[in-house]
Amino acid sequence: MFRHTFTWLFAIVALTVSTTGVAQDTSTQVLITNVNIFDGTNEQLALGQDVLVEGNLIKQVGQGLRAISGATTIDGGGRTLIPGLIEAHAHLSLHGDLFQIRNEQNWMYIGAKSGVEAGRMLMRGFTTARD
Repeated sequence: MFRHTFTWLFAIVALTVSTTGVAQDTSTQVLITNVNIFDGTNEQLALGQDVLVEGNLIKQVGQGLRAISGATTIDGGGRTLIPGLIEAHAHLSLHGDLFQIRNEQNWMYIGAKSGVEAGRMLMRGFTTARD
């Protein structure tokens, strides 16, 4: 009985500790001003909009938005915002032919190269990649 109780108690404590480490600070705000928005559902761009992001969520889209004191403000300069793109057929870890990858390349090098390519994809607007 004591052993099962201890196991459950340990599991609950471990779960609590592990989730507090990944909690995001949702109080930070970023206001992106003067952007055109393509949302993927309308044929027309929404021109001259502001986007208020709080933590990792878009809280508000509109004109003349205000952020809290101390928030980061980014002037979009009339550029266009789009949703994150999804690459469903990427090969982040394939560099060369299969024989070369299997027999000649260092797996640590392949992992590092994959990380570099993932960063490049992010800079091109891909927020999700399926390798």
